[in-house]
Amino acid sequence: MALELIRVMLREQAGDAFAVHVGRDQYVYVGSDQPRTDAVARTRELVGWAP
Repeated sequence: MALELIRVMLREQAGDAFAVHVGRDQYVYVGSDQPRTDAVARTRELVGWAP
């Protein structure tokens, strides 16, 4: 159920720009076939992580 909710949210926001997978470890993996430096930067900003 949660995976489908995430898919719908991403579809509404980003169309087909992303793919979503929930692993056995319950982590959500989001991928793209295009470089998405803007999305990576925003994610790092939100979680407070910097390289």
